[in-house]
Amino acid sequence: MHNQNCRPNKEDWRNSTELYTIRLARSNYVLTEWDLNCNIDIDTLTYKHWTDPELKELSHQGNRLEYSNASDGVRYILTVLIERNKLDVSCSCNRKVQQLCHHAYYGLFHLIDKYGIYYFQSKL
Repeated sequence: MHNQNCRPNKEDWRNSTELYTIRLARSNYVLTEWDLNCNIDIDTLTYKHWTDPELKELSHQGNRLEYSNASDGVRYILTVLIERNKLDVSCSCNRKVQQLCHHAYYGLFHLIDKYGIYYFQSKL
């Protein structure tokens, strides 16, 4: 299921460096593929670059995680703030987006694909 609400004007989109909230349907710090897919528009989801990023944890302070998120020689910083019922996410790519940018989406997807849906719960 993808969020296909009325599209706001691009001028009203947020900057990817601003925190974006992903509500967790199962709560208790569990991020599922369904949660991710509810927070990305179909145009971004079908963007085929960045589908296999290399993630490296840069810092972990309390509930704040930062990753180097790289693909094909390009690198951005993915920031995740972990809360019981939500994740707040930003990406340093500095793009105008409605929801998650494709770097953040594929970075988060990579983490739950590789480590499982309880990954963020294990980081607390």
